[in-house]
Amino acid sequence: MKLPRKLLFAMLFLSWISIPFIGWKDIRRFLPSYFFIAFLLLAESYPARKLKWWHAKTNVSHNIDAELPYISSAYLAIVLWIMKFTYGKFIPFTVVNLLMNLVLAYPLSSFARKINLYSLERMPPFILFLLMYAKSFLLYGFQRYILLDRPSPPA
Repeated sequence: MKLPRKLLFAMLFLSWISIPFIGWKDIRRFLPSYFFIAFLLLAESYPARKLKWWHAKTNVSHNIDAELPYISSAYLAIVLWIMKFTYGKFIPFTVVNLLMNLVLAYPLSSFARKINLYSLERMPPFILFLLMYAKSFLLYGFQRYILLDRPSPPA
């Protein structure tokens, strides 16, 4: 098995291993917001493939969409962990998402290209950053205003 495929499986495994440590109460609380954003990401993946915004060079299987392993593992774990620690504290939420999305858009995308995991083709890293950062606000807004989940006041 080649290195990119091993890294993809490691990402899947490590992400799923971390999720039970979040706590089932928080998982149930934030999972609907994750599904909303995951749906948007999957919907975005179709035009992204057609317009060649990015190209996933390593898949788990030929029958599975290339984006699905990322969305269902690392993105799931990251969303749940960020929401667990920052939901109800908007400024920390925005700062953490700013940093995470900058890391995704620049050093992580560059590293992924070097090891043939995925590459940004017709999408500059800054646009990827903006798209992902905008989705973080949709995530927070969905949790707060659609699910009507008001954070409890500090004690």
